[in-house]
Amino acid sequence: MKILCLVPVLPEDLDPECLPSIRNQTMPVNSIKLVTSRVRGGNFPEKVTYVLNKALEEIDLKDYDYLLRVDGDTVLPPDFVEKGVAAGCDLYGTIGYAMLIRVQPFISCMNGRFFRLSNDTYIPHCFAAHGFSVLRGDFSKVRTRNKLHSWMYYYFIGSNYYRLGYTLLHFLVSLKPRPLRVSAMLLAGFLGSWVNRKPKFDVADTVRTLQINKLKYNLCRAA
Repeated sequence: MKILCLVPVLPEDLDPECLPSIRNQTMPVNSIKLVTSRVRGGNFPEKVTYVLNKALEEIDLKDYDYLLRVDGDTVLPPDFVEKGVAAGCDLYGTIGYAMLIRVQPFISCMNGRFFRLSNDTYIPHCFAAHGFSVLRGDFSKVRTRNKLHSWMYYYFIGSNYYRLGYTLLHFLVSLKPRPLRVSAMLLAGFLGSWVNRKPKFDVADTVRTLQINKLKYNLCRAA
């Protein structure tokens, strides 16, 4: 079994424990590629996607079984990869700063590239829409720096929730406790795309159906 790891990060943001935490996994990672390119223009998620995909252009993914994507300010527990492989799912980790992705489905439904407008939020929905298994994963011991981004970053993320197929109700339910300005910008982005009727992503119908079915299931359980 071969595992490739991509670490998108600017040098000044690299946590000194990030790379050792990857090298010291109980299930060894065969190759680690630090992606440090600077990109002008575009928003933060688009920049990250661009540098990840540029790095993938130089790699033959078919040589690997798994792709581990870890943010440079994130520190993994030593058994993160082992747990992900043992889970037997196609995607382990729906939280963007650490994801273990099975390569074959990644090539099958995403052509081995991250989605241009969202390098992390889109992929769990795409895998689910194509019938691949997705597991949230155990993040209780994953450490990351929860830094605040620019206002426009959160506006863009809110917009993407609309384009992913979230209804307003499900979007509001998905919001976790956050600083007021963050929640406000997420909501502004969602509503802005709703009012302007921005085109939905290709997984939107599946996302909406899954959300409605989940709501029905929860209502039945509560009855």
